[in-house]
Amino acid sequence: MPPDSLTDRPGILTARELIGTFRRFGPTGPAYKIEAVGAATDDGDVMLRVTLPESGEAFDYRFSRAVLDAKAD
Repeated sequence: MPPDSLTDRPGILTARELIGTFRRFGPTGPAYKIEAVGAATDDGDVMLRVTLPESGEAFDYRFSRAVLDAKAD
């Protein structure tokens, strides 16, 4: 697995810890499930593979954005 370049520090959420969790795009957007950790980006971010449960659509999404999104119930 790629390193969590943004988060390999004690007490800070890592990309791997988000696998299997659900979040929402913004405060009220559609829910998505974080499926896997992908590649590190050139700017130090980490890509996550996410899926929209309603449609089954899967795509890559930045870790730095996912940690700011609200947790979905």
